Amino acid sequence: MQAVDLQTPASVLRVLRGDPATRPTVDRALAGGLRAWLEDGIYDVSKGETRERPLILRSNLETPRELVSIESSSTAQLRGVLVSYVLRLACAQFNFDDPYRDALSAWRAEESSGTLATAYEQLGADERARLGADVNAHASTLLGHLGAVQPQWNVRIHQQTSQRLSGGNVLLRDVVDLRLGSSATTRASVALFDITTSPLSARMESTLRFHALVETLRTNTPPLRVATLSSATGEFWNIDVTPDLLVLALDDVLDVVEQRWTLS
Repeated sequence: MQAVDLQTPASVLRVLRGDPATRPTVDRALAGGLRAWLEDGIYDVSKGETRERPLILRSNLETPRELVSIESSSTAQLRGVLVSYVLRLACAQFNFDDPYRDALSAWRAEESSGTLATAYEQLGADERARLGADVNAHASTLLGHLGAVQPQWNVRIHQQTSQRLSGGNVLLRDVVDLRLGSSATTRASVALFDITTSPLSARMESTLRFHALVETLRTNTPPLRVATLSSATGEFWNIDVTPDLLVLALDDVLDVVEQRWTLS
């Protein structure tokens, strides 16, 4: 992992794209080996058993625990959703007037109902004002570090993917905030990027590894790199994807499968 100083002219997008001349050649055989390894590992846990419902694993790879109630976490969730909409608008080269209000309008246009929409409606005027100030502070960090998105970079926003393993017994589900590049080239060019409104922690490393693994399984092409920016602190982590990193991600998945197979 590389922590990048974004106080220099190196914007997030400049780091993600890197130097095309130094990109490694794509190893398309790697994905097949990883998938076979995963299938064998899951079989060792399942002993050939077929589940009534698939074991669904997401990028946080959390083991079962008591869920935080929506009442106690709705403001943080709203902040995260709205900052993610700031990223979406920025990637569409939107000219911001007020990032909070612009993101709120975009979100409400797509999500007019649901738990978070209800939570927003229940906020008082002071709470909405605090939320707006918070979102604008995070947006300022994001927009100040992001850089300009070019349409020719094959941009995908909020990409949702899934991969079935063990005949559907295990389902890997993933969402990546920003995907750049093409998997159809001979040199690795795909970069995956997440924005988070929390400080970065060790858990984020496993999340980034998971993104890289699912992308590799989905396209048979390992991505070039995965990265994340904390809009809370301005800290930026950038990880070049290597076979060793993908094996770590595979081990992460198999560890959680073993922990959760009989629990969920």
